Amino acid sequence: MASRAMTRNLAAMLIQNGGCLERAMAKAAWTPGPWRAGVDVNDQPFVKGGGIYEEINREEDAHLIAAAPDLYDALAEMARLSVGGAATDEQLNTAEANARTALAKARGETHG
Repeated sequence: MASRAMTRNLAAMLIQNGGCLERAMAKAAWTPGPWRAGVDVNDQPFVKGGGIYEEINREEDAHLIAAAPDLYDALAEMARLSVGGAATDEQLNTAEANARTALAKARGETHG
């Protein structure tokens, strides 16, 4: 299970750098999501959410930026579940599905 080993390593790094995962996650200082990518009537890509609206040079970049909160949440959940190895298969499957959904959003394959 390479993915489980990778999340354990990521969790260990987060814990080393922040003392505990929850404390590290609580220090998040960015505009809260959800964010949405789009293209306006003038074909200008944008990202909006959390009270902001930013024009972006490339639509692909807008999708990646809009997915950032979802990507962070998915990675944090996988890291949290990997600590101690007590996660159930159902929890890991849900976390993996959330990660795949976030990755699809980053690629511009879904809306949201």
